[in-house]
Order: sequence, then C-alpha cells, then structure tokens
Amino acid sequence: MQNPFTLTFGKSPLEPVERPVQTNEIVDAFTAESVNQQMFIITGYVVQGKP
Repeated sequence: MQNPFTLTFGKSPLEPVERPVQTNEIVDAFTAESVNQQMFIITGYVVQGKP
C-alpha cells in the first residue's frame, strides 16, 4: 500500500500580495532598541489536510 500523504507545500499563488507597510511595522517592532511591549502575538492561517 502506498502512502496517501505527500510532503509538498502545495501550489504557489499566481500573484503574491505585497504588504510592505505591515512587514516594516513588524520588523521595526522586533528590532527596536527599547521594546514597548512584553508580548507579541502573531496570527495567521494554518491549512492542513489532504486535497
């Protein structure tokens, strides 16, 4: 019996969505000399399962 699961990351998007302002805000927050917050919460989508 063959393994039904694949170890690939799926398809790449046809057109990536750039978010330079948000990306710069995150990088600036992590690289700031004096941090004004004690905790960062990073959220996003996690997709798992078989197609």
